Amino acid sequence: MPTVAPMPSVAIPALRIPGLHARNTVLDITTVAGEASHPDEFSGVLASSGFEGVRDRTLTGRLGVFSRVVLRAWEFSSEQGATTFMDWLRSNASELIGVTESLEVSVPDGVAIQLHSPTGCCHEEVPIYLASWQRGAVVWTIRASGARIHTAPVQALVRSIAQGG
Repeated sequence: MPTVAPMPSVAIPALRIPGLHARNTVLDITTVAGEASHPDEFSGVLASSGFEGVRDRTLTGRLGVFSRVVLRAWEFSSEQGATTFMDWLRSNASELIGVTESLEVSVPDGVAIQLHSPTGCCHEEVPIYLASWQRGAVVWTIRASGARIHTAPVQALVRSIAQGG
């Protein structure tokens, strides 16, 4: 019986934002599923899609437009698995960032951006943007938030990463 070589790990593009500190991690299914509103269901979606792992670069700080940016490469065992996850993500972004609206903005083809706007119930709640796109067996996401965040810098960030990823 032929053996299948493991999928090569994707490299996270360099991402530097002045005033923010970067941390790189590799996350497993339990860790990323724990970030969802319904972790058990999310874990099932990931497992059935052939999830292999997440490479993560998180930037945090309190200066400027962004206070937190999370760039992730979600690796799957096949392109079809990544497509299944991508379809789920676009329909269920609320599982990861709360109630969302899709934005019609100028970004590379295949990229979707969704926005969670503060509801006013918590004075510390900030807008959260979630961009997603697929390249082969990898789904890329950028989650960006901050008290002073707005669409234009998010678009620029997404364009700079998505054109290369």
